[in-house]
Amino acid sequence: MWSISANFNIPLDELRALNGLADDAVIAPGDEIFLGLGGPATAVPAAQATPTPMPAGPTPTVEIGFGILCVILYDDINGDAIRQEEEISIPGGAISIGNATGTVSITEDTLSGLDHFCTTEIEEGEYTITVGVPDGYNPTTEFSAAITLNPGDESYLDFGAQKNSVKVAEEPAPIGEGPSPTLGIIGAAVILLGIILGVYAIFMRR
Repeated sequence: MWSISANFNIPLDELRALNGLADDAVIAPGDEIFLGLGGPATAVPAAQATPTPMPAGPTPTVEIGFGILCVILYDDINGDAIRQEEEISIPGGAISIGNATGTVSITEDTLSGLDHFCTTEIEEGEYTITVGVPDGYNPTTEFSAAITLNPGDESYLDFGAQKNSVKVAEEPAPIGEGPSPTLGIIGAAVILLGIILGVYAIFMRR
């Protein structure tokens, strides 16, 4: 026993206690001797490497597109709410253009002639266009419209209005459309003839 104790560096008393042997016990070749108590090894988890975060790159810049809006308030002569080529713009009205984000706000007067009012290039987005009709006109179309302006667009909006009865009455008749002088002469002649016939009838009764 002392030889086993010396070879395996186990105290003799501990070796005897492990095998339940007395001090005077004798072992023989082939005997099984316990050298210690063992169990499953406890695995020590390996340290995990902490990944180093990559530095954030620059935030990409969002490109903004641009487009053009063109607006006209036209004289809707026939009242059909559809602009014909001969229906010109009504001056003295107001145009208001604004986008949903509040970065664009344009106010202009309506033009005369046949041309639309057109903005310079304005940023893309949702827009509301409103027109104010001048005195003496009644709108024949909606006076406000919403539109999505996409990059590269050139959008045209037509708003119509028609002269009211007061406006029509105030305007002088165009040259060539008033009462004919010939008809006036004929009317005066008929009246004069009637007077003559009346006088003649009175004399005849006498």
